[in-house]
Amino acid sequence: MIEEVFANTIHHGYRGESDNPVWLRAIILPDGLRLVYQDAAPLFDPLDSAALPGNDQVGGVGRVLIKSLPRHAEYALIDQRNTLSFDFDLRD
Repeated sequence: MIEEVFANTIHHGYRGESDNPVWLRAIILPDGLRLVYQDAAPLFDPLDSAALPGNDQVGGVGRVLIKSLPRHAEYALIDQRNTLSFDFDLRD
């Protein structure tokens, strides 16, 4: 899932190979794991259903993954960075 988000940042956000940064942080929660992914690409919320491509366009796999794999996903613009937080359940 993170690889898909990263690939989309490079392809769509940074428009190809670049030296622009991305940030990834892992936080241990009492009942799981939070991954926080940030990029400095133009503002884009992949969780916003209005931003989904039309049925005639290819794509959207990343959005399906980020909406279905984590138990909770959230977008925010923090310090001019697109910030995606994903909570995963690590209990049995």
